[in-house]
Amino acid sequence: MKKTNKLMMTGAVLVTLGHIVMAPSVQAATTSNETTTGKIALEAGDTTTTNPPIVPGTDGNGNGPTGATGDITIDNLTPLDFGKVKLTGGAQNVKNIVKDPNVQVTDKRGTGAGWNITVKSSEFKDTTDSTHILKGAQINFPVGKVVASDSTNTAAPTAKAITVPADGLDNAQILMSADKDKGVGTWADVMTTDGITLDIAGGAYAGSYNADLTWTLGDTPL
Repeated sequence: MKKTNKLMMTGAVLVTLGHIVMAPSVQAATTSNETTTGKIALEAGDTTTTNPPIVPGTDGNGNGPTGATGDITIDNLTPLDFGKVKLTGGAQNVKNIVKDPNVQVTDKRGTGAGWNITVKSSEFKDTTDSTHILKGAQINFPVGKVVASDSTNTAAPTAKAITVPADGLDNAQILMSADKDKGVGTWADVMTTDGITLDIAGGAYAGSYNADLTWTLGDTPL
């Protein structure tokens, strides 16, 4: 019992002393700031590998991977199909039926030099009688949604709405262009399925018609 009382009394004394004795001041710990470095060397990308399409095909032919290699490439070109159409005798506007048509470009030069992609079209000729041509035909491309393979990449190229005459002449139109410091990385111009249309003039013959679209990638802006 004496030991217990002594502890209780000692505790009481400490409390009492706390009212009259100033607590010692606390000094801040001494700190030290040092600096280190981190470094990395970036080189132009591998020119022997291909770049997969950002937009997967949804109907079996929605993709047209080119298999191109290099430091700046056209990776994907969706083939167009305007389906089966009944002639009216007059001018007609026909919608593309291939889902999610898109054009994809990769620039891994690492220079920010910019680029452009153009398209031109041959004439639409009957596959069984080449003398039958769709006179006055033209393909209309809408302004698409430009998307990157990496959502954090915001230096987007510019997509444009264009009309491409299907006349076989050298009159290529610019579909997408990247100014200086734009379009670095992988980018796709994704258009709505029925946004691409074909204009046909009146007086066309019945038949199956094909045309070749030629796409050209330039390594500077236009």
